[in-house]
Parts: sequence; C-alpha cells; structure tokens
Amino acid sequence: MGSFVRSFFVGREFELYAHLGEHGEVVGYELICVVTGRKVNDGLLADAPDQADVEALVHERNATRWR
Repeated sequence: MGSFVRSFFVGREFELYAHLGEHGEVVGYELICVVTGRKVNDGLLADAPDQADVEALVHERNATRWR
C-alpha cells in the first residue's frame, strides 16, 4: 500500500507534499510554489528541505495534530 500524501505549508509561498509509505514513513516529497503552482526543484532553492527535514516536519505535525 502506502503512497499517502500529506500536505504542509512551509512559509508563505511553498507547500510540501510528503509521500508516506505503508507505515507512515516518508518515502519522498515534492515542494510546490503556491503562487505559480509549479513543482520546485530542491536544487534550485537554497533552503529546500532534505529528506531528514521532511521526516522531522511530518513527525512534529503528527505529534501535535490532535492536541
């Protein structure tokens, strides 16, 4: 199974789509500019998140979601 997508806003201009695996682990991600709707190549954005940053964000949001 897997491939569930979770969406988070990053700052004001970007939305992060985390692709989650069967057990909720991050298996990939896309960074989308909400102004243009275009996918942002993380090589073009100096502060783009890496896989560890995405995993930390997903974990943090999951932990605080229902408080």
